[in-house]
Amino acid sequence: MKLTYQKIKDLYPCYDPIKYIPENWEGTVFDILDLEGPSIGDKFWVILREDFIPSSILHEFGYQCAEHVLHFFEREFPNDLMPREAIEAKRKWVRGEITNKELEASKNAAWEAHATAWDVNRDAARNAARNAARYASRSAACAGAWSAKLTARYAAQYAARTIAGDAARTIAGDAEREWQIETLKKLLL
Repeated sequence: MKLTYQKIKDLYPCYDPIKYIPENWEGTVFDILDLEGPSIGDKFWVILREDFIPSSILHEFGYQCAEHVLHFFEREFPNDLMPREAIEAKRKWVRGEITNKELEASKNAAWEAHATAWDVNRDAARNAARNAARYASRSAACAGAWSAKLTARYAAQYAARTIAGDAARTIAGDAEREWQIETLKKLLL
């Protein structure tokens, strides 16, 4: 599907897209991903919608983002399998192997894991690791969402926050966002 300046403007972004594209611009999702200037988060805000990307790809992208950072949670909570199970449930749901009710139960379990990661004692030495674990579990819970748009957008956002939790990890966060772009492009091909 072709995107245009007007289609993007009709989404009511926070700023006028004229900042990055001319009014007569037409392009694809790939063109948006390759634009210079807007942040990756802004690019994803525009394109991670069922209007532009099939819902099956949005769901798959979401659980791949969550899975990519899951090791942060598992390192801190090795005996808690709820986020991993939520991601696997989403994979099965996309393939039609489980029901909506089973997906909902798994997503709720991932939110419980997120709450556990949030509530755990956070001493200064463990704060960054615990913060990463919280965002990783939130990414997994978001991957279990019903909405394809929310699955993709929020799982990617929290996966990036998992890695980019502090200024010292900005480069790693940027690398995570680049990984997300490449993963999405592969899914779209």
